[in-house]
Amino acid sequence: MNDIMKKLLFFVFAGYMGNAVFAQSSPTVAKLDSAIVYRQGAELMHRARLRLNQGANTLRIAGIARSLDERSLRIDLPEGVSLLSVQQAAADADRMGALDDHPKYRQIADSVDRIKQELEEIRNQQLAEEGTLVLLDENQQLAGKEGALTIDQLKRFIDYYKQERLAVRGRIITLNAAKKRTQSQLDRLEKALKAVEASIGGSGSQLDLQLFAERDTDAPIAIRYVTTAAGWTAFYDLRVNDVASPLSLVYKAQVRQETGVDWKQVALTLATGSPARAGTAPQFDPWFLQVVPPTPRPLYASEADLAMENMELEEVATAQSKRSEYVAIPMQVQESQLNLRFHAPVPYDIAANGKPHGVILQQVDHPARYHYYAAPKFDLDAFLVAEVTDYRKLNLLAGEANLIVENAYVGRATVDPKQTGDTLRLSMGRDDRVAISRTRVDENRTVQRIGNQSKQTFTYEIMVQNHKSTPIDLTLEEPYPISADDAIRVKLLETSGATNDEEKGRLKWVLSLKPGESKAVRIEYEVRFPKDSAINL
Repeated sequence: MNDIMKKLLFFVFAGYMGNAVFAQSSPTVAKLDSAIVYRQGAELMHRARLRLNQGANTLRIAGIARSLDERSLRIDLPEGVSLLSVQQAAADADRMGALDDHPKYRQIADSVDRIKQELEEIRNQQLAEEGTLVLLDENQQLAGKEGALTIDQLKRFIDYYKQERLAVRGRIITLNAAKKRTQSQLDRLEKALKAVEASIGGSGSQLDLQLFAERDTDAPIAIRYVTTAAGWTAFYDLRVNDVASPLSLVYKAQVRQETGVDWKQVALTLATGSPARAGTAPQFDPWFLQVVPPTPRPLYASEADLAMENMELEEVATAQSKRSEYVAIPMQVQESQLNLRFHAPVPYDIAANGKPHGVILQQVDHPARYHYYAAPKFDLDAFLVAEVTDYRKLNLLAGEANLIVENAYVGRATVDPKQTGDTLRLSMGRDDRVAISRTRVDENRTVQRIGNQSKQTFTYEIMVQNHKSTPIDLTLEEPYPISADDAIRVKLLETSGATNDEEKGRLKWVLSLKPGESKAVRIEYEVRFPKDSAINL
């Protein structure tokens, strides 16, 4: 059949089938063959074999993910089979029928209905008691308007009102507590119902196909599309046995999917890009400068500027962070034009319940230089820092990391490989065996008046002691104020030989301490400002 005849048949049958009703026989389930999971979104590929009769065929394909981007839908057909139309079909009716037949789902669903009825009864009782309370208050006002009451009548009325109001308020409090307990029970049951629903599966989507076959055939087809109901995030284990050993880095992924279709024995690939992100390069208009009112800079360098990058720690260890539930099968790495792809060497099962499923991407030992870092103005602890060079080849992504030092969990840190320098700095946690103190030691702390100027001097002494059995190198940083106003002058009087970053207002010492050794540094600076001015010292 030539191309002209194919096109003619396509339009004829497309017009004929446009008003046709899809067959309601059992749909063909398309097996999920592979999944390319992006940071947000996934590209899925299903395979199915269809028995087609010569001419027009209407079929329903089940096992398709929900949240399907119809613009990305592609269907590969063999020679002699043409696609007349395709549309996504709602699977709700079939899905609800399967759920209703499931005993566990039906049991929890019945409990949800019963708890909802109990909750409605409690609300009705509460409304009745609140109405009674309103009537009591109105009767109290009416009693005072009907005329003078005798002392006995007044006492009886007060006793009755008091007794009834307290009783009603007590019942309202009891009903509130019952409503809270019942609502909590309902929330747990509804959560359990969703979990059972996800475990049963069958909550995916379906496709209705109209195909034209030139002859009777068993036609293998492939269905490809993008869904937004999946994604993955990077996670790490950073291990240090001792400062003489390389850094052990376990690169992990937490894969999640809520497509409504359980992934069973799927060829899994993790990609660093995202099909949901816009692919159009930015365009911009000219940048015109204009005069605006000046914004004063802060007198002190901010804490955020002083703190080292990637030093965000979480010191409370959770049970989940202490255990490893990851499959130790490192993936093969492929670098494409726009992203990295990690190919799993074995098929994976990932349930459609939205829970993270952990897999190991890479496990490497990489050379690192270790030293300690401290900023005593903001934190009196010393942090072990690993400096990693040539880290680009590790293909890291931003993510959280578990810190394990000398086989002990010490907290969490953030890995951010989007640094512009050639060295990646990773915080490995606090070390209590390095003691640090910071004390203000200047004797005269009052503001001195000199003509129309005020002067104040600040002197701090920082003491560091190494309680470890091994020598350490410690980088110590301390801020000093920098002026954003010509009327304010700052003068450094003593720095104990520190390196001075005048632009950031930061002093840095690099100290080497033997076991048990102590060292002290001192910083002193003077601030002069207009006499009647207040500054943020």
